[in-house]
Amino acid sequence: MQRTTGLAFGVSLLMLMLILLVAGCTQPSTTPASTATPTATATPLVTAQATTTPAAVITTPAVNATLKTEMAALVGTLAKKINTGNISIIMKEGENSTAFMATLSQLREFKATDSRIAYIYALEQKNGTATFLVDTDHGTPNASKCAEVYTDAPTEMKNIITEPIVVGPYTDHWGTFVSAIAPLNMGSNSSVILVIDSRV
Repeated sequence: MQRTTGLAFGVSLLMLMLILLVAGCTQPSTTPASTATPTATATPLVTAQATTTPAAVITTPAVNATLKTEMAALVGTLAKKINTGNISIIMKEGENSTAFMATLSQLREFKATDSRIAYIYALEQKNGTATFLVDTDHGTPNASKCAEVYTDAPTEMKNIITEPIVVGPYTDHWGTFVSAIAPLNMGSNSSVILVIDSRV
């Protein structure tokens, strides 16, 4: 009798497990199920494009004012470091002097400290004209030459100044720039300015 009951119970248990299995109510097996490979969507492509698109150039008055303030500080700092004795020698002997190479090296080192700087150069002001003395682009095909007149110089570069100023944006045959200008203390016999250009 007990054996018959046990057999009936076993058959019932087996039937119940079969029903649960068919109905999907059993626990998942410990063997990992294979998952379908996800299909690509457009979202990653959009994200990539968003991160590689260059930012727009901001030219708001506030940004321009900040740039001009920072450039005025830069040119003022550099003007204090320039050896004006070397500038006087350049005015007499030109680009073949050791003074020219020493000044050129100093200007290039300063230019390398700030990626916003396009050019640095010194100009002699005389009789309403501005003449190049030394230019960080010296030796390149489009560079100004020592003793070359800056024919399309902004008016501010032809006039005597007593403290750092910023001019621009203006356009000459080299491009469009904002320029910071500072006077060099050369004594009373000549007027020389130092200029730092930033492209806009």
